[in-house]
Amino acid sequence: MTSRFPWPFHMPDDFPFVSERAPYYIFGADYRENSSGVVSLHVLCDALNRRGYPAYFTNVSETHPNLDARLLQARDVERHERAGLPPVVVYPEIVSENPYDADIVVRWMLNRSGALTGRPVQFRNEDIVYHYSREFADDPEQPLSLLTPVSHDPRLFLPPESPPPRSRSLLYLGRIRREEIDFSRLPADIEIIDNHAPVSLSELIARFHSAKVLYSAERSGTCLCAVLAGCPVLYIPSRLLDELPEIEFSHDGVAWYDEPGACERLSQTVGKVFQNWVAQVGIFEQQLTAFIERTQAAALARKRQAPGDKVVPRPIREQFLASASAQPVETPRTPGASRAPAYQPPPPAIPSDEDILLQEGLAKQEAGDLETAFAIFQELVTAETTLWRPYAEIARIALAQGEKGIAREFLELACEREEPAGEAHVELARLQAAEQEYEKVLATVSPVLRASGEHFPALELVRQALGALPALPAIAWARLVTDMRRPLPPAPTTVYHEVPEAPANEPEPAAAPLRFPESNMAHRYLDSLRGIEIGPSSHNAFNLPDCLFVDKWAESRYTEEQRELCGTAQRIDVLAAGNTLPFADGSLDYVLTSHVLEHFHDTIGALKEWYRVVRDGGLIFTIFPHKERTFDKDRPRTTLSELIERHAAGSLDASDGHHTVWVTEDAVELVEHLGWKLVEVMDVDDKVGNGFAFVIQVEKPRAA
Repeated sequence: MTSRFPWPFHMPDDFPFVSERAPYYIFGADYRENSSGVVSLHVLCDALNRRGYPAYFTNVSETHPNLDARLLQARDVERHERAGLPPVVVYPEIVSENPYDADIVVRWMLNRSGALTGRPVQFRNEDIVYHYSREFADDPEQPLSLLTPVSHDPRLFLPPESPPPRSRSLLYLGRIRREEIDFSRLPADIEIIDNHAPVSLSELIARFHSAKVLYSAERSGTCLCAVLAGCPVLYIPSRLLDELPEIEFSHDGVAWYDEPGACERLSQTVGKVFQNWVAQVGIFEQQLTAFIERTQAAALARKRQAPGDKVVPRPIREQFLASASAQPVETPRTPGASRAPAYQPPPPAIPSDEDILLQEGLAKQEAGDLETAFAIFQELVTAETTLWRPYAEIARIALAQGEKGIAREFLELACEREEPAGEAHVELARLQAAEQEYEKVLATVSPVLRASGEHFPALELVRQALGALPALPAIAWARLVTDMRRPLPPAPTTVYHEVPEAPANEPEPAAAPLRFPESNMAHRYLDSLRGIEIGPSSHNAFNLPDCLFVDKWAESRYTEEQRELCGTAQRIDVLAAGNTLPFADGSLDYVLTSHVLEHFHDTIGALKEWYRVVRDGGLIFTIFPHKERTFDKDRPRTTLSELIERHAAGSLDASDGHHTVWVTEDAVELVEHLGWKLVEVMDVDDKVGNGFAFVIQVEKPRAA
C-alpha cells in the first residue's frame, strides 16, 4: 500500500536522535527542605527526567518521594558506557574542583564562589557555567546564563484563613555567630531562628506569617521564604554581607536595617516578590530548554571527537562498577528515595502486537540501540498504527533535525490518536506558538482544557496566546470560554473549621446556599461583549455569556469560603494578578470587578492596567464597597492626594485588606482626575447592595 507519510525520511549516521540523550550526573546532597540549594538540585533532576533527559544523583540516598530524582546505579553506568553517551556532570558551587574528572562539566553557582566552603571554584575554560542569581556572579554586569527553578510549592506561602497579627521580630543566624550581632540595635523581644532548633518548612513559614520583620546578617534561602510569606527582611552588614542582596532579582521586600522607615516602605513592596517568584515557573522552563540544548550539544561534540573512548569518567566507573561486582545483590532502597525505572515488559495477555512492538522500540531507545528503535517507530507509523507515541517520537526526531514541517505533520497525526488529549497536543501547540500561530494554539489545547483537572502547560500556552493576540475572533473566543468551563476537580478534603455535631435529638437544618442576585446593570452593558471578571466568586456570580475568570490563585481560603456559602467554587480560567494582566493592549471588550479594586494598594495603577487591556470604546465595570454600608464605616476616607502618592510609589501590593475606603463621590473624583469618561454611576449597586457601581468608557488616541 502507498504510505501517506513524508518518506523517504532516513536517519543519518550522525543524526542527533531525539532519544540519544546524554545523561546528567548530579553531585548533590540528601533532600532537606530547609536548604534552597539542595532543593534546587533535586528540582533540576526532576525537571530533566520529566523532559525525557535521564538525570541521576551520584552521591545521594534520600530524595523527595514526589520528585523523579533518580539514584545512579551500576546498570545505568554500564548502559551509558555501551551506548557511548558521555554524561554531563553538574557540580554545585560547593565543589571547587572536578572530583569525577569529567569532560563535560556544568558549574551551577547556587551561591557565591567559596561562600560556604572557603574554597573558590577552580573554573576551566571549557566549563559550562550557570548562575542561580546574578548576585552570585563575580561580575553581575557581564552576560550570564541563569538557571533559577522555583524550589517550593507556591501554595505553601499562602496566608492562613485567619492570618495572625504580624507582631514578632525574628533574627536568622546561620553562619553568623551570636557574638557577631549587636543586639542593642535590635528589638528587645527578638526571636532567633538557627540550626540549633531546626523546624520544618511549614513551621518556619507559619512563623513568618506572624512576623513583622526578619533580620539577617547573611544571604540565605530562609530570607526568600520570609518575603514570600509577606515578612520583610532587614539586612545587617557583616563579614558575609557588604552589599544589599537581591531577592528574586530585585530589592523589593528587603532593606538595610538602619534605613529610616524601612519596615513601612517594605510592607508596600514585599507582595511583589511572590508575584515575581510565581512568574519564574514559566521563565525556568525557558531556561531549562536552553540549558538542555547547550549541554546536549556539548555531549554530542564530545562523542564525535572521540567516538571509541570510554565516555563515563573513570572515578564514576570505579565507584559504581566496582561496588556492583563486590555486592551482586542489590541493596534495599532507602525510604523516600527514587531511582531510574527499569524497563518492565507488559503482561503478555493484555497488550496488542503494536503495544509490544512500541515497548520494544522504547526499550531499544533506552538501551542506546537507536537505529533499531527508529526502524521500529518507522514500521509502526508506516502501518498507520492507532498508537500516538510512535508519531510523536518521529516528530521529535524531525524537530531535532530542523524539519519543523515534518514534525508538525507527525504531531498532528499523534494528536488524532492521543486519548485523552495531553502530551502530543501540548507539543504541537508549542510549535504553533513558536510560529506565533496563537489562534491555532488555542484550538490545539482545546481538548486538553476540556479534560478534568488542571493542565498547567496548556494554561500557560493560553496565557501566552492571550498576551500576544490583539483580539480573538468570535468563534475562537466562544471556544475558549467553552473550554474553560471544564469539570472542576474534587473539592479539597482539608477541614479548616471543625463544627461540633448537633445533638441527635435536635438535628440542625442545612443552611440554604447563599447566592446574590445578578446585576441587571451589568447585563445591560456587557451581555453582548467579550471580557474578563477579576476575582470572581460562585455565590456572587454575574452569569455573563462571554466572560473569562481571572484570579491570582486557583485555590485559596476564598475558594473554601465559596464552597461553604453555596456548595461550589468558581473555576479560574487565567491565573494572573489583577494589576498585571497577561492580555494584549486593547484585546478585551470589558473588565468587570466586584469588591476587588479596594484590595490594590495602588488603585490608580490597577485601573490603568484595566484601561490598557480594554479596546477603544470598551468598558470598565466596577462595584466598590461603600464606606457607610460596610465594615469600613469607622475608617477615614482615602483622599485623592493619597492615591496619587501611592501611584507615584509604584506599589503592586494586593492583599486581603481594604487599602482604599470610598464613598461614591470619591470614585467620581478620581475618574475625573484621570480624565476618563464616566458613563453611569449607581449609588446603591443592584448586586449585593452594600456598594456602588460605576462604568467607565475607554477612549484611546486614534492614529492620525
